[in-house]
Parts: sequence; C-alpha cells; structure tokens
Amino acid sequence: MRLASKADGRLLWQLGALYTDEDAAYIEDGSALSPLQRPVSNLFTANVLTTYREKALFGNATWKFTEQFDLALGVRQARNDQHFRQTLGGLLGGDGVQRSTRSSESVTTWSASPRLFLGKDTMAYLRVATGYRAGSPNPVLPAAPEVPAEVKSDTLINYEAGLKTHFWDRRALLEVAAFRID
Repeated sequence: MRLASKADGRLLWQLGALYTDEDAAYIEDGSALSPLQRPVSNLFTANVLTTYREKALFGNATWKFTEQFDLALGVRQARNDQHFRQTLGGLLGGDGVQRSTRSSESVTTWSASPRLFLGKDTMAYLRVATGYRAGSPNPVLPAAPEVPAEVKSDTLINYEAGLKTHFWDRRALLEVAAFRID
C-alpha cells in the first residue's frame, strides 16, 4: 500500500506499508550422498515446513532545492518473524526426530542521495544507503549439536557516486558509477 504526493511540487514524498505472509514446505533427501546406494540408500531425510512474516513501514521524500539540485531521503522500519519445523529420518537424521525453531528481528534501514542536474540530459549523484538481509532458522542434523539454531542477519552500508547521461535524442543512456560496500 502506498500514498504519494503529486509529482509537480518542490517536495515529493511517498509513504507505504508492506505485509507478507509466506509458507513453504520441502523435502531434503540425502540418498544422493550415499556411496552405497543400496541397501543403505537413505542417509537422511528432512521434511521441512517454514513460515515467514514481515511487516514494514517506509517513507521517501525528495526536496527540490533548485531546478538543478535535490536531495532524496528514505527510511524503512521492518519486523520479521520466522518459524521452522523439520522432521528428520534416516541413518543420520534419526527416527522421526522433530525440531522447531523461531527467529524474530526488527531493523531500520535508510538512504540519502543528493543529485545535481547538469543540463536536461545529465545528472551526477552521490548515494549512501543501508541494507539488511534477514536471518533465519538453521536446519541441522541431530548429530551436529554445535551448529547454531539460527543464521544471524547481516547488514551493509553502500556508498555510491555516479553520472547518468542521455544522448541521441534520449534514445541511449550511459551510466558510470563507483561504489563501495561495507
């Protein structure tokens, strides 16, 4: 869901919300790893059920200081909840062993991007933005108790500088960018 300003003012803005509810089921079969194939064709099996739910609110705004210069800012606040259940079998998996784990996280990401328009066809820009990848429950065999029960999330900061220009009556676009990701 999004709500946006008209595109003709000095301040352009957009507010929104996101909700996702995802369910998945899959089977892992370890028989391909068995060097014997028969009669020991089932080293492990795992029936896996997962759910992923995320709620997020976001906002973006661009302030046009002049016709040649603007500043775009954005922020996103999200929360995700995950549930994971696996039923294991086979020689390494055990006899119907069930394991259930959950993970939940909240995160805020943001971006800032000043832009300088060098005529009607060329724009130079800088951009700093944070990013986030959700962690998740971690499926493991009972024989590997030292393996963490969940994969931690990770974050990054992206720094970018670039130039975009149109030519041949706007039938072609050239973009040049340099970036660093921490």
